[in-house]
Amino acid sequence: MSETASQGSRSGSGRGGGRSRNNRKRSAGGKAQGGSSESGQKASQNQNKSDDHSSKDQRKKQQQNDKSNAKGKDESNQKDVIYAPVSKPLTWPADSKVLVISYDLENAYGSELSEIYQIGLLSSLDDSVENNRLLVNILPQGVIHWGVTKYAGTHIKTEFDRTTNEKFLWHVKKKEKLSTIEPREGFKRIVDWIAAQKEASGCEKVVMMAHGNMDAPCFLNNLHYYGLLDQLQVDGFGDSVPYIRNRLAAAFERLYPGQRFEAHNALADADALLKILCKKQSPGTATT
Repeated sequence: MSETASQGSRSGSGRGGGRSRNNRKRSAGGKAQGGSSESGQKASQNQNKSDDHSSKDQRKKQQQNDKSNAKGKDESNQKDVIYAPVSKPLTWPADSKVLVISYDLENAYGSELSEIYQIGLLSSLDDSVENNRLLVNILPQGVIHWGVTKYAGTHIKTEFDRTTNEKFLWHVKKKEKLSTIEPREGFKRIVDWIAAQKEASGCEKVVMMAHGNMDAPCFLNNLHYYGLLDQLQVDGFGDSVPYIRNRLAAAFERLYPGQRFEAHNALADADALLKILCKKQSPGTATT
């Protein structure tokens, strides 16, 4: 009995040991499964982070595309820039009748893209011809840059009525409000005036001369913006700087001693330029 009991005890002990080992295995298996679960969670988290980054990248790219498209639309809505043709000599038959129109622009800021607030024109027709000169004051859509008034020597600036908030041009030196017209009306008047001058002169060609190379592209750009470029009856533009080789005021004072003109008044500048050009053509004229 004792031997059997002992064997049973050993057998029971063996079975108990077996269960213990199985428990340890299950426990180890549980740990392994837990480790596998944790690894899965980490992998899932990494995948989510990767998806988040991917989504952020996609949103960023979409925002960039949206900005690019918006920029493209804005650029397409902006006015085109018309620059002066490539400089080259104007060649016509010697017997061609050419009307020269001297002109000057006063710009709202210093650029070919600027608005123009004053234009002065003078044709080479005799002064006896009616309306051979024109001065147009234009009320710009924007304002005259403060630097133009302060540093460029002009005396005109944009002001606003404190009561009505009406915008107007103010002559600082003369302390007076200038009479102005809307841009398109002003440029239309200029285009019509040039056509009338050409017809009155009987000339075949028209050339516009300014003292500087920025006037022509700025003038053309504004005409294009207001849809009037195709109505301009002009065959060419000229820059008098290489010909005169001096500042307009200095050249005028040397050729016309004792005479002065109001600089930065567009019509006065155009008048001075035409007088200089006519004087330069006279034989025996001193260099400027």
